Amino acid sequence: MRILLQELRFNKNLIILYVSLLFALFGISIFFVFYHFTSHETGGIIFSGYFLSILIIVDRLRRLWHEKSVMDMVLIVVKELPPQEIVRVIETLYWNSIRK
Repeated sequence: MRILLQELRFNKNLIILYVSLLFALFGISIFFVFYHFTSHETGGIIFSGYFLSILIIVDRLRRLWHEKSVMDMVLIVVKELPPQEIVRVIETLYWNSIRK
């Protein structure tokens, strides 16, 4: 239970970091697009780089959100179910995560 709570806290911090990185990246790219406003080619390159980095960040955020949701469910299940049912739920989650 303690380990799950630590992982949950770590994932929350990662989500905050990724969202902060997303906003910082947006601000920097907007600055560079306006700075190179007269050169359409440079603005296009900057926008393309920003778009690709956003795709990577959003994919990581989606994975973290999924992992956080699974941990939240496991924490609720651990409090409510008997031990045999907890083992069955965790086995199901484990084998389903391997299949992905």
